[in-house]
Amino acid sequence: MPKIVISEDVHKSVLKIISKWKGKLTWKLLCERVTRENGLDKEVSRHTLLAYKDIEIAFNERKGTLKDEPAHLLLPEDKQLENAYEQIDELKANNKVLQGEVKAMREQVVRWMYNLYQMGLNMDEMNKALPPSVDLEELRGMKLPPNVDAEKLNQPLPKITRADDNKRKRSRYDPKK
Repeated sequence: MPKIVISEDVHKSVLKIISKWKGKLTWKLLCERVTRENGLDKEVSRHTLLAYKDIEIAFNERKGTLKDEPAHLLLPEDKQLENAYEQIDELKANNKVLQGEVKAMREQVVRWMYNLYQMGLNMDEMNKALPPSVDLEELRGMKLPPNVDAEKLNQPLPKITRADDNKRKRSRYDPKK
């Protein structure tokens, strides 16, 4: 069965729906609301949404926030204060999501550092200064090359066996080559 992929607009909509969610939050309720608000033909499944790590992080953070969140007791005519509380709640939810993403990125960097260490590279080699000809601003603005699949970047690297590692080390330092 082919994997269902949601568009970038629907993806942004899902994150917005999660950040503004009030009341009980479940995957079933979220899927129904996403389908309804985006006018989709088929209902989005929980598994489709779980395929996107940032949606999963946002969902878990919002669910935790809703458990700890006190109900604001406001008078019905105090709309400005109600709007301010809603804005504060939304900003807090967005902050939690961003903190979760930063944590996930830090874990990924640690995983990369470990894998580079296993490959025989040390941090001195990794921290070498860039040549003067490299434009940092250009690097920051670059998109991934067309032959790089963004989905595969987060997959674990294949395990290198001791025999493969020894072959690589011999070929790297072998003066004959």
